[in-house]
Amino acid sequence: MPNRRKMAPIGAAALVVALIIGVVVWRAQGGSDGGSEAAGPSPDTIQPGDTTPSSEAPTTTVKPYPADPVGVEPVPPLTREALAWPFAWDSIWNLPLGGSAQRVPAGMTLGRAGVSVDENVLIFEPDAPPVDLLFHEGDWNPNLRRCNEVTDRVLLKGLPVPPSFVTDPDYLGATPNQAAAVLLADGDTLIQTQPMHRCQVGGPLISQYLFAQDSLRNGNGIAGAHGGSQMSSVGGTVRLGELVRGGAIHHALKLNIDCQSFCSFQANDADGKPGFRWPATAADREAPTRYQGQVPSLQMGALLALPAEFDADALLTEPARMVARAMMRYGAYVVDDTHYPIFALTTEWSPNGRVVDEFEQEWGFPMHLGGDLDCADGSAGCAWVQDFARMVAALQVIDNNSPTTIGGGGARLVACAPPYADGTGASACTAT
Repeated sequence: MPNRRKMAPIGAAALVVALIIGVVVWRAQGGSDGGSEAAGPSPDTIQPGDTTPSSEAPTTTVKPYPADPVGVEPVPPLTREALAWPFAWDSIWNLPLGGSAQRVPAGMTLGRAGVSVDENVLIFEPDAPPVDLLFHEGDWNPNLRRCNEVTDRVLLKGLPVPPSFVTDPDYLGATPNQAAAVLLADGDTLIQTQPMHRCQVGGPLISQYLFAQDSLRNGNGIAGAHGGSQMSSVGGTVRLGELVRGGAIHHALKLNIDCQSFCSFQANDADGKPGFRWPATAADREAPTRYQGQVPSLQMGALLALPAEFDADALLTEPARMVARAMMRYGAYVVDDTHYPIFALTTEWSPNGRVVDEFEQEWGFPMHLGGDLDCADGSAGCAWVQDFARMVAALQVIDNNSPTTIGGGGARLVACAPPYADGTGASACTAT
């Protein structure tokens, strides 16, 4: 720091008085100190009243974003198609929250790292030409490119994949999870694997780990290729056509959270499953040392939900309102650790397209936004992050979510999944 002349005593005293008067006036006019109303003061939480300090210019007040008009929700469909809305009606993804749910505040905040996505690769093309699934040795090593680490070892033969579909090199991040599911030629069996890529047009698929198979139409959708929780690659994924104008999400979501800050690990856990809870069947290998969360019920596999009194319409962006409504009605399961102070929704990447591309084309800003967003420009992207911060701060754990009380049990908050178009798969539950 350059040397500065000392101020004369009289000048310094005058400056102190002026600062005191300025602070009093500022607070009297409703000035904000940047604290979060929902979660207490947090320098890493983006709030609409934050200011951006500068060493060379006066503090600039954040420009407010003009809220999107509240969209009209479409009428829920009377039937569904398994390719777009899979699994049995009583799957954990399809059952709405129950009126008997016991809720515990999750105590989370969204830091300035922002919002991200975890793309799940879904290949539901049973009539496509068959290719083999080969083993690669890239793992999650940031110094290796998975498509350069392919071996001759065949994990599975004859998986139907459109020749033009590839995932390399346009994936997000250096070592994405790439949890994947491939629908076999029978039109019902799902193969689940991770981390999967398709490196070239017409080439083989490559991956490392195989997980439980499932039935697209009648499965419970629990087990799968999310490594942290061992939960489904398909269930809970935001699908194409859901997060657009006129769309809606009629299922529970999947959420990756910063487990170092928020996931709980208690070695003497009463259920004998430290670090995870049903429907998860595992926690990360480093959970005993990494998980530092202070809410015992917030473990890998926890079902999170927004409270009934949460005002989704008060959010600034329409896509955030759509996500909020799904979290109020169905909730979101914790399925993976972001290993970074960031939250991530899981989204579809398939031969039909990518939700991240569809989202940006529809709303005009990326779905995945990180970094120090100070929101000084009043942008829609910044409003999306602000909205997500409000949702994260309000989330609760459904503490009595269990195999016999999915979603907390009791009468459902909204109608259950409709039957398939052929009349099969009808539900037997009722809504309040």
